[in-house]
Amino acid sequence: MGELLLDGLIEPVAPANWFCTWFGRAMLGARVEWVGGVGPTADEPETTDFGLTAAGRLETVAWRGWSVRVPPLDLQRAVSLRRGLDERVRRIDEFAAGLPA
Repeated sequence: MGELLLDGLIEPVAPANWFCTWFGRAMLGARVEWVGGVGPTADEPETTDFGLTAAGRLETVAWRGWSVRVPPLDLQRAVSLRRGLDERVRRIDEFAAGLPA
């Protein structure tokens, strides 16, 4: 991911001592963060959009000729709603409404 997002990298992929063992961040019109080596504590006390629950439901999307695995929108929406990120929830809803059934 660090190589794929190199043109927008603001925090290089580096070891982390958190709920994951690797973390990186880029800015490409929106903040993009990714993690690796996620453990079970990421979903405590509630399910997240980056924990093992999300990892078990990753979806593949095409982006700039690459296949990128991302958490499902319903999980991203639920976590955003819980965090009070109303604008993000609205944008997810608008995007999801444009997807084929």
